[in-house]
Amino acid sequence: MKIHTSVCAFISTVFLSTEGILGDSDKELNKETRFLFENLLSRTDFSLSIPPTPPPTEPPVCKVAVKINCVDGDGTNCDEVETPSFQCNGREEFDTVTFNYIGGKCEQSSNTQDILLTAACEDFNGGPDKTSNARILCIDGDLLSPVLVILFDETISVGDKVTVPGDSSLPKSIFCEISQDNVKLQELFIDTSGEEDLYLKDVFGSFVVESCGEKDCLVPITYTYLIENVGKISMDITEVMLSREDRSVDLIDEVKERALEIGDSTTISDKEILDICVKDEIMTTLSAKADPEGGDPCFSQDTYDIEIDPKECRVKVVITCEDDAGTECNDIDLPELKCSEGDAVDVVSFEYIGGSCAQSLNKQDEICEDEAIGPSTSDDVKILCTDGNGNELYSKDDVSVGEVISIQTSGADIVLCIILDEGDQLKQTVGINTSGDEKLDLQDVFGSLKLKGCDEESCLILLTYKYTMKNIGTNAMEITELSRTNDVMTPATVSYLGEISDKTLEVQESTSFDEMDLYDICDASDKKVSEITTLEGKADPPEEKSCEDDTSYILEPPASIGCEVRVDITCKDEKGTNCDEIETPELQCGDGDEIDVLSFRYTGLGCLASANAQDSDECKDFNGGPFFEDSRIVCINSEMEKVFDSAVSLDEVFTVPTKDNGDLADSIMCDILNASDGSKKQSLKIVTSGEEALYLKDEYGSLEVESCNEKSCLINIEYEYVLKNVGSNSMVITDFMRRREIQSSVSTEDL
Repeated sequence: MKIHTSVCAFISTVFLSTEGILGDSDKELNKETRFLFENLLSRTDFSLSIPPTPPPTEPPVCKVAVKINCVDGDGTNCDEVETPSFQCNGREEFDTVTFNYIGGKCEQSSNTQDILLTAACEDFNGGPDKTSNARILCIDGDLLSPVLVILFDETISVGDKVTVPGDSSLPKSIFCEISQDNVKLQELFIDTSGEEDLYLKDVFGSFVVESCGEKDCLVPITYTYLIENVGKISMDITEVMLSREDRSVDLIDEVKERALEIGDSTTISDKEILDICVKDEIMTTLSAKADPEGGDPCFSQDTYDIEIDPKECRVKVVITCEDDAGTECNDIDLPELKCSEGDAVDVVSFEYIGGSCAQSLNKQDEICEDEAIGPSTSDDVKILCTDGNGNELYSKDDVSVGEVISIQTSGADIVLCIILDEGDQLKQTVGINTSGDEKLDLQDVFGSLKLKGCDEESCLILLTYKYTMKNIGTNAMEITELSRTNDVMTPATVSYLGEISDKTLEVQESTSFDEMDLYDICDASDKKVSEITTLEGKADPPEEKSCEDDTSYILEPPASIGCEVRVDITCKDEKGTNCDEIETPELQCGDGDEIDVLSFRYTGLGCLASANAQDSDECKDFNGGPFFEDSRIVCINSEMEKVFDSAVSLDEVFTVPTKDNGDLADSIMCDILNASDGSKKQSLKIVTSGEEALYLKDEYGSLEVESCNEKSCLINIEYEYVLKNVGSNSMVITDFMRRREIQSSVSTEDL
């Protein structure tokens, strides 16, 4: 092996230099050393190892570390905080409720409370806006409470909290008024009894439920950001950036100790409110930059992810109802019941109700005649209507009970309808005057026809019900049921599940169905019957338990806008004959036959008033005659038998002979005596043998003939006065008078 020349020279130089330096005493040692070197140099297997030159030392570098921690008030890591059950259970489990004020109108409400007695939310003057401060006044919702209990009264901003109660106990209901600039903009009624649904995140107008008792959606959390020098050189923190939800914040001003020696650290705290009731993912990123005393800067960053995924199945069903004009069904007014004010009616619509003419209720004098018992109230019929000249206006062979028919009058004054059964047998004939000359009102009944419409006025309103099911929970759901029930509709129950092609509802997604219904607003008003429609919806979420909701829409009967009364008078004799059909009897009594019974009216007139055809008429007044005074009348027959003896009042009718006083024989003689002292005032004779003419209404002094044998001018009749409420409201009778005119005499009686 070759030894490099320079190395040998170096060894030789070292040896020679030591030889000059050593003293005599060291000569022997030096000889030995020389021998070793020479021997070393003479060896051919010599190998020399020279250590490598060490690399130059690197300067210390900058290194910074960043760490994010997050905990709630109990020390639980933020990514481990659990969402509570949303339902605020029975009142024993909560005694306070906190709302977040968000502003906005009632239309944003989202809850499943069914408040029937009052409006759950009502806006005024456009409702509260979402920017201005508002005064919130909440009181005990018990409207019957004699004491006003104020639960909250403050002016707050959007995002502020409303906690009730303040210093009192939580009532069963809360009534709140929201005003801005002293103008009332919204009223809320919230049931807190525990009997109605109340859930976290329920929305009541401008209020959102955030907590009830121990359950709270808004959890205070604290982020801690650690920045540490993990390098071998001191550094200065020059930049700290926080990024969260698409926003970035420079936190360098929050760093109190920016100069960090080796191993030193600094922290920053950040307090936030975490809403654990809303599905969300919150990613927080912290980055830091540091500059060392010398050399290049260093960087570091960390992220903290909070994923909130509540599993709350909530569904809300809603019913709305409008007419064709968009008017809410309970705000629809009754039509004007009067069909005409003197003008002819062009179109009339009737509901076929079946039944006889006895049920007619109208103020016209037109015909209504039944054959047998009239039309059936269950079977189909044939209806043919013509004008007064027989021209056909309407014809249909299979009209069912409840069906509505419309007739164009074509200018006819009278619409004449015949109703036949399925065997073409005539059952009823009905006439309706459409000229405007006779009163015609909606709801008038003409036999088996009930008037429902005339020209523009109609009792039948086409309503549109909208049934909506909305996912107000936190996760997508699968619809398992959506059905409505209304006992007055046909069919009473309808399921819409089969009509839903995609049964999956995403969060806040909804599905709706419309149903048309022909509503008889006049009948509803007359009967004062509410119509109730119920909607029920059910759903299954991918996880957790299923949920359901139901609601009812109450269609209230409208109040009548007027009062209408009908008065009818009937008059019949004892045989049932109508008074205007009673025939006047033949006036001559007997016709040669003996008179057995006579009735007289005592008039109190003198003998000069006598008017009769008898030649044997004898009448004599005493002391001025009866002179219209009550008297005692004594009558005897020609056989000197007393046939009447009684006190008689002026205008009283009496019969001779009395029941137990024999017969009249050939004649009777009567004395009219003063009722007080018995003095005679008049005497008269009447032939009753039949040999002389005797007529009804003959006058003999103070006696006027009213009846003879079976003939009579005086008929017992009975008037019946019927007052009927034909309006849509109950009423109190305030006046019921009978006025009767007899020639020039008028009598009035308060009934």
